[in-house]
Amino acid sequence: MPKINQAIGLQKIISPMVSVVSRKDSLGHIARLVLSSGFIILLNLVTGMIVARTLGPSGRGEQAAILMWSQFFTHLLTMGLPSAMIYTLQKKLETPERLYGASILLCIGLGALGVIPALFFVPLWMGDYSKPVIWFAQILMVTIPLGLLTFVNNAILQANNEFGLVNFMRYAMPAGTLLFLLLFLATDTLNPYTSAFSYAFPTIPIQIWLLMRLAKKIKPVFSKIREPAKKLTSYGFRSYGIDIAGTLSLHLDQIIVVGMLSPANLGLYVIALSLSRMLSMIQSSINLVLFPKASALNGKDAVQLTIRIWKCSLITTGLLAAFLAVAAPIVLHLLYGPAYMPAVPVFRILLLQVMVTSSAWGLSQAFMATGRPGTLTLIQASMVVLNVPLLLLLIPPFGIAGAGLALLLTSIIRFIAILVLYNRLLHVPFSHFIYTRADIRWFTNQLKNRANREAKSKEGETG
Repeated sequence: MPKINQAIGLQKIISPMVSVVSRKDSLGHIARLVLSSGFIILLNLVTGMIVARTLGPSGRGEQAAILMWSQFFTHLLTMGLPSAMIYTLQKKLETPERLYGASILLCIGLGALGVIPALFFVPLWMGDYSKPVIWFAQILMVTIPLGLLTFVNNAILQANNEFGLVNFMRYAMPAGTLLFLLLFLATDTLNPYTSAFSYAFPTIPIQIWLLMRLAKKIKPVFSKIREPAKKLTSYGFRSYGIDIAGTLSLHLDQIIVVGMLSPANLGLYVIALSLSRMLSMIQSSINLVLFPKASALNGKDAVQLTIRIWKCSLITTGLLAAFLAVAAPIVLHLLYGPAYMPAVPVFRILLLQVMVTSSAWGLSQAFMATGRPGTLTLIQASMVVLNVPLLLLLIPPFGIAGAGLALLLTSIIRFIAILVLYNRLLHVPFSHFIYTRADIRWFTNQLKNRANREAKSKEGETG
């Protein structure tokens, strides 16, 4: 009997979870994306462990320096196209064929601009690194056009609710990275250069396949692109400040650490940063569904949906961040070894920073969905201006912990600013951000509605 009762109790727990994951609506998409995020986190943990333990802090820092620049300039040159693509498709302002053709040409042109900083800026800033490290960083810049197309292709998938394929793209690349790392490890050839190749190369064949798939389905038109390009850039330029500020907030600390501290310190910082940012995958999974869905709603409903989903995600990220902060010494020692124990303080700081940043970014989707990207652009730009002096001020006396503190202070100010703008521009009282029974009822009703629909469907079949 005890075993039977335990089985029944386990079934009661698992059954609602399976029901949520199998849903075809927004909640189901979010549940599947969050579930796949757990798998991606596991893949990233394994790849991170292999690289960190094999290369050590100094080698890990060199690898990070090689990969950082192509990623940085890819994000910097988006011109807001991904968000513009989602918004324009959802509002049906232009045909998909003309939009896709225009976006492909824009990505190629923008990507070509990445060659200029590769030739001049990168070697100047990385003066203390060896020439092979600098050369590899420059070579990887050729992937920028494909990286830009990656963002646009993912935006099209989101706008068309192809979240299953979005999920596949999200875990296919880290899975490919793991395969290459294991190959180099088995042949005793894993070093900063081959590990950087392992992270960069899997993206290329996967994105080429996706490009061919979408081109066959959408059949992009490359003639008379002036009008669709104008519509994309009109929204894109208004949201571009968000992309720039987001890119700078994502990479600026590492760029400054590269110029001010040793490769070993960069290796410690990158490990703490990458591990802490796995928390943000929960919110980013939600945003993949939230922005397209909210864009299709009117202003009031979009804001209400954003706040309620934000409340649910904040509980998840908060509990996980608290657990990791307490277990930080055990986690870092177990995953990466004793050489990375000096990263424990900055790891705890960055966990709090990621939680605050994810919350701010989750709430910001309401401004994007209601056609106010310029508001977020102003906030993000202001935060970047604030972040630079904080980094320069706090890194010299506190090292990598100072970089974490600078990011945390900036994130807190950004979050407060978004709450104020919700109140002033969207006319949302501050009390709406406090958890209430209505929020719990809303979430439970989402689950009950699914169960009721399934029951009616079964009754219809039997009848």
